[in-house]
Amino acid sequence: MSSLPGDREPHGQEDGLLPAPGPSLTERLLHAKVALELTFDALPELVAILDHEGRIRRLNRSLAHRIDRPLRELIGEPLADRLPFCREWLAGATAEAPPPGPPQLHEPETGDVYEASLLRIQGAKPLLGERVVILRNVTEQREMARRMAAFERRAAIGDLLLGVAHEVRNPLAAVEAAAESLGLDAGSDPDRTMLVDIIREQVDRLSALMRDLLDVARPQPRSERRRESLVAFCRGAIDAWRRNPARRPRAVTLHAPADDELPVLIDRQRIEQVVVNLLDNAADHSPETDGIEIELARRVPGLARVRTIDRGTGAPGAAVHRMFEPFFTTRAGGTGLGLTIVKGIVEDHGGRIGAWRNEPGPGLTVEFTLPLAPEGQA
Repeated sequence: MSSLPGDREPHGQEDGLLPAPGPSLTERLLHAKVALELTFDALPELVAILDHEGRIRRLNRSLAHRIDRPLRELIGEPLADRLPFCREWLAGATAEAPPPGPPQLHEPETGDVYEASLLRIQGAKPLLGERVVILRNVTEQREMARRMAAFERRAAIGDLLLGVAHEVRNPLAAVEAAAESLGLDAGSDPDRTMLVDIIREQVDRLSALMRDLLDVARPQPRSERRRESLVAFCRGAIDAWRRNPARRPRAVTLHAPADDELPVLIDRQRIEQVVVNLLDNAADHSPETDGIEIELARRVPGLARVRTIDRGTGAPGAAVHRMFEPFFTTRAGGTGLGLTIVKGIVEDHGGRIGAWRNEPGPGLTVEFTLPLAPEGQA
């Protein structure tokens, strides 16, 4: 039978040949397996598949890099032995229910925070394991949220303090002027002179309080920051503190790494204010015969640590946790704003500050951190 016009044989069959075969099912499964493995290894989260005993059956490169061991060496190892900070959370990894504990885990060595998830692999006899553990590092997100909350809190407090400071400064200036006039009229009368001196002393104290209030309340413009050796900078700040004639001589010992200058990006004047304030506090709360120590080191990758250590009276447990709150002080005559200002300066530089009682005592340790300067940044 002759073909009609326009009729054509299917492509590939004009000469009697069969169409070229596509990928087989095995090949397609192999390609899918490779794609899944590449995706698994590329995940930034720390991922491990565990057997019923909590041993690693499969892990991705991010987890191997965090543990700092080759992938193959970690197969069969208990995950809790390699990441001790999640041992308690993983205690339920072999149970039917998800493990107990908070969804966020804190790693003491680095200060990192991980959001933890645990998934159960369905099936009577899973080939690789029973549980998938996923740890996502949320340290930066938490730090950003903390800074935003601190910024909003400081802004609200700042508005209140600015109003108070401005309302007090004008009558305070009038009192100061009146005290000067009374001082001239007092002449050689010792009783009147004593009363005028009391007024002047209290005016000076209130004036210092107003200055501190304005320092806390005013938003600080971002100052120019330069790359500095933290070791050399602290040596200079300690020398400047020692040379101040208003302070009694005090031994200060600096402990610094011999082969690490700890480069940081800082505003010299403001960070010197931090160091001087911490030295003042250590000196005020410890005997004159006791020295003060300052330790410099790398705390975790990317951060430098500064510690001031005294052997003084320390602080009660509740007081340690309130040291950086506005108007809280254990020193007679103190305004309670010095450490609040210090905290603001440190946080403006991207650092953190905290304090604890020495164990064993006596004395107190105050530690603040500063980000290390990136390589090549001036």
